[in-house]
Amino acid sequence: MSMETRETPNKTASIKEDFYCRFQHEETGLQEQMTRLKDATLQEADRASLTAQCQSTISQLSDLVMDASIYLPAYDQRTYSTAIKNLRDKLQETRTASAPKRKFAFKKIIPPEDSTTPASDGLKEAPLQGQQAPSYVSSPTSSTQAATVPITKPQAPESSSSTAVTVSSISHDHYILPKSSIQPASSASITDCQHSVIDLSITTTLAQLFATMTIKSITESLLLCGRVNGAVHITGVERSTLVIYSRQVRMHECKDCVVYLRCSSRPIIEDCKGIRFAPLRSIHVS
Repeated sequence: MSMETRETPNKTASIKEDFYCRFQHEETGLQEQMTRLKDATLQEADRASLTAQCQSTISQLSDLVMDASIYLPAYDQRTYSTAIKNLRDKLQETRTASAPKRKFAFKKIIPPEDSTTPASDGLKEAPLQGQQAPSYVSSPTSSTQAATVPITKPQAPESSSSTAVTVSSISHDHYILPKSSIQPASSASITDCQHSVIDLSITTTLAQLFATMTIKSITESLLLCGRVNGAVHITGVERSTLVIYSRQVRMHECKDCVVYLRCSSRPIIEDCKGIRFAPLRSIHVS
């Protein structure tokens, strides 16, 4: 009995050391990949592929840390979580610095008095009482000027296969998913969007629901996620409003968000701050 008692701490220390070595190896590889992203001669297709690899590796590291929580002390968990957040922030900064400059055309929007659109309904309903409306509600122009929004041509979702819908790198825009983009058992991904309205709610009225959905790196936006038959994974969302109807929801490292939710299981919320929940209105679930 005494020998087993002495071996247990040694075994635990060995597991921690192996985890540390693996984490350091993956982190070093990520740093090298992000350095390559700064290369101005890198082709756009290669840049997109390398970015996707970095995002995937960061997600895997996050999952590893969560799985290792059964034997890692709280201090080590916080240290690894901070390292992952720094990697995610550095990747975003690298992408922003290396991305080509986008051109916008500005136009005054004067809607008819009797016109109502799904976007305007969502913008009015999303903030809870006492919460300041996020910046996608109004333009950052002076209060003495007419509000303006950039008008860009909505781009069709990119897809790596016939059953994937990807909405990525949208800023100051209003994107509505076309019906033709939905295929049976499609997965969906919304990444790297700022100050925008993303409307995938067409799935609330169709038999073809999304199988799963991934939401990452969203800032000050409104997401109408539609219906998801499986899980919705949400990471790195700040000062945004989400409308979700799914079987499962997992939120990681999110801050100051409003979530209108209908879910058949208890949501899993980790490393989040300032998250508010409200029941999903019937208009979105019928």
